[in-house]
Formats: sequence, C-alpha cells, structure tokens
Amino acid sequence: GRPSARYDAPYCSQEEVRECDDDCSGNPVRDACQCAYDPAGSPACDCFCVEPWRR
Repeated sequence: GRPSARYDAPYCSQEEVRECDDDCSGNPVRDACQCAYDPAGSPACDCFCVEPWRR
C-alpha cells in the first residue's frame, strides 16, 4: 500500500488525513497526500495532493 500521510498533530486529524488520502488516491499523478497546518497560526489543517516522490 501507499505510505501513510504525513500530518502535524494536533492540527491535522486522522479523519482529515484519511479523507485527503481518499481524494488523492484518484489523482493519476498526485496520488500522495501531504497535510500541514497554516504557519500563520490558523488551526486549520491544509491537505493537498503531491507527487509521491515529492513527499
């Protein structure tokens, strides 16, 4: 299977990471998920799809 998504606790929940993985798994190129929190101080988790070798 694909490697588990990176995330920065406590900002990114496992649910968010799983949802991102699901979203990205259908992407033909960027099928890996990377999650990070907003460095500006927002508690929001920002997840996006990346090429697997960019992780």
